[in-house]
Amino acid sequence: MADADWRVIGRSVRGASHVRTGKENQDAYDCRPSSGEGPPLIVAVSDGHGSATSFRSRTGSRLAVRVALDVIDRFRVDFASKPTPAVSTAADDVLPRNLVRSWQTEVDADLKLHPFTQDDLTLLEARDGGAGRRRLDQNPRLAYGATLLAVGLWPEHTLYVQLGDGDILEVDDAGRTRRPLPPDERLIANETLSLCSPRAELDFRTRVTHGAVNRPALILLSTDGYSNSFRNDADFLKVGTDILDLLRTEGISKVKLDLGTWLKNASESGSGDDITLAIMCRLSATRLNVGTGSEDPPRPAGPRDDATDDARTAAGSDRLAIPPRPDDTVPPRLQSPRRRGRSGL
Repeated sequence: MADADWRVIGRSVRGASHVRTGKENQDAYDCRPSSGEGPPLIVAVSDGHGSATSFRSRTGSRLAVRVALDVIDRFRVDFASKPTPAVSTAADDVLPRNLVRSWQTEVDADLKLHPFTQDDLTLLEARDGGAGRRRLDQNPRLAYGATLLAVGLWPEHTLYVQLGDGDILEVDDAGRTRRPLPPDERLIANETLSLCSPRAELDFRTRVTHGAVNRPALILLSTDGYSNSFRNDADFLKVGTDILDLLRTEGISKVKLDLGTWLKNASESGSGDDITLAIMCRLSATRLNVGTGSEDPPRPAGPRDDATDDARTAAGSDRLAIPPRPDDTVPPRLQSPRRRGRSGL
């Protein structure tokens, strides 16, 4: 297998319920390098909680993504050439501490520049009563609360990192989908873990695998708005097979073009939440039926989100230039998931 043939495509869409209520997209994602090609390749996705107390979670998710790219890149430089057991130990211990501390530093700097206003606090009390104000007084970082998913891919290792809800999936060459990280039994109902939690570094799940042999065809990272749009987990896992089939038959450019429509339809017929999906593709596993070597790579530029649907018309941004498409162009399993209810803060 040629190991230098990975590419990432992705899309973040504003949730259907957020469109109706005028709420902004609180997800964020980005990759490094900005060409979306590697290895080395790092992808980070974050979901801002959006609760009354977490009224700056859009900023919190953007900071989480930026911090993750920086910290994991430094981790790669420091540990990539070390034996896998040493890398795994550092991923369990050093990496979460550095991620949390760096995010806290960024949040504290933002809060110093932009202190809470009286309007912020009045609105919080109107929405959440005195309890929300007391929680915020005890921990101002609650306003920025967000989750984190990240994958780092380099020749020596693959790194998986997760804090809170959302999904990381692997899809092998045969289309079989699995989760590389064990489930977290603490993620129930509307509860999630967060970068703003006390001792958040203890709540991370991490995994390190060695080498380039038997790497999956795809690695998917998605916020929980996607999985919550499906009737059950088995239905959600079929998405991995569907995406691999589409990449092989229609090519990366077509999938990239249609991705926003799929996710919007999923939110509208499912969770109503913001949905972000990043797809890490091993090109040698997705060129079986259609050559995709001439297609342009994605051009991410900073943490990405679709704050407004009108932003699609913005010049010079290929990730937003997704024209409306009729529903019959969208694969059924990606277009019309069965709702199973929303979760997350």
